[in-house]
Amino acid sequence: MLNIQDNIGCLVASETQGALRAIDNAILSELRLCTSLVEAFEEANLSVGPSQKLLQSLANGLNHIVAGRGEMAQTVRTLTAIKAGSSLKETSYNCPGEMPPLLVEQEAAKSAACAVPSFG
Repeated sequence: MLNIQDNIGCLVASETQGALRAIDNAILSELRLCTSLVEAFEEANLSVGPSQKLLQSLANGLNHIVAGRGEMAQTVRTLTAIKAGSSLKETSYNCPGEMPPLLVEQEAAKSAACAVPSFG
């Protein structure tokens, strides 16, 4: 079992949440830019050629940001697995989707009590 100090776990959780927030904000900013540009195309009477190149470039950039977010999701899964095998197993950092240890135990007990019998 890994022995990880609580302050280190808290720092990593906070930095991870901040990185994900920054990626989401980058996605929102790029989408806002796309919206503004599409609205500006009509006002400026920009032809389809240059406007298409611009939108395609923005879309490609957005795809890369979204792919990077997917890699961060994998990072979060790996960090969660490391935490589960460490001295911080029972610690909750209030991450989205993470249940506090007491609720996890209650859910497990509830699932066990409601288990559907299997025949055959």
